[in-house]
Amino acid sequence: MSFVRTWRLGEMRSIPRNVWQPDPTQGAADPIAVHAGKPLRLGIVGCGAAVRAYHLPTLIEMPGVVVAVLCDKNRESAIFARRLFGLQALTTDDVTQLRGRVDAALVATPPRSHASISVELLEMGLDVLCEKPLATTCLDAEHMMKAASQHGRILAVGLMTRFHPCNDVMRAILSENLLGEVIEISAEHGRRLEWPVATSSFYSRECMGGGVLMDLGVHLLDRVLWLFGELDDVEFEDDSDGGPESNALLRGILSVAGKRVPCRMAFSWTHSLKNRIVVKGCRASAEMRLSEPEAVIMGQLIASQAMELRVSREANCLSAPRFHSFRRQWEDFVGAVRTRGEPFVSAASAVHCLRIVEKAYSVRRRMDQPWVDR
Repeated sequence: MSFVRTWRLGEMRSIPRNVWQPDPTQGAADPIAVHAGKPLRLGIVGCGAAVRAYHLPTLIEMPGVVVAVLCDKNRESAIFARRLFGLQALTTDDVTQLRGRVDAALVATPPRSHASISVELLEMGLDVLCEKPLATTCLDAEHMMKAASQHGRILAVGLMTRFHPCNDVMRAILSENLLGEVIEISAEHGRRLEWPVATSSFYSRECMGGGVLMDLGVHLLDRVLWLFGELDDVEFEDDSDGGPESNALLRGILSVAGKRVPCRMAFSWTHSLKNRIVVKGCRASAEMRLSEPEAVIMGQLIASQAMELRVSREANCLSAPRFHSFRRQWEDFVGAVRTRGEPFVSAASAVHCLRIVEKAYSVRRRMDQPWVDR
């Protein structure tokens, strides 16, 4: 028999504050609406599936933001996006056309070009939100951060799952020691790759810098590192035969309350996984599910019966609409541009994840595939 109870974080004694929060001075108002004056003019470089599926549907609903320029090396993609969303934006295949026409830009091109395009935009005096991964090498990421610093610009990274409220909840659970001593951490993210790509670049290691680890994996890895810190003793295996990997296993050691804790992460482009992060303690376990970004599910045996406790912040009730991470990401970036503040997912914080990816690929070994190696 299984029982379910919902907890609110208000029932706990303390809540960590170093997480993303809306500006409390704004009440229920949209963060952008309090800034009187001209709308923020936005340029988008790269008008592929991610922009059409997530970014543009979010941006057209945000007051105070105007998509002014759509840029893609295949101008037809920019024209298609403009027509699809009924925009009045300039369409171009030339990045220099953003100069003087926009205040900030989204870079959503294949990862290998993130660094060169972002640096060019930063040197124009534009603030940049760069889609994940920040770059394909740490050296490129350092060049991007240097350009942002030299020109006094904001450089944020599109690791949108860091905006999930359950991250805040998990930190509170750990700070309250509700799980007991942590003994194991596991994470997995997998689904069949059915992304509506327009070119072959998605399947090119040269363009992507990697495969499933660089794609799905960076979201999960970033959250694990943000919650627990450095990953040591990295081991990595994948199924690549020279191209981008479709399946991968990443192992390492995390430090939790001064104790070395084993961590295992699995990623797949070929089959569905449970898409979650699980922290196992000696008294209970806590699970963050991709399908429930507002809450942490705690599991415990009580009187020999399996209990599930759904723990969420007071503002998130069971009937609340699904949390919109892209909306929160854009609110944060636009707020940083308006106030000249630090974005929640800064380049400096995102490069930590990239270092682990780079380390993983450097120690990579081939995954056992007995169905192939006969």
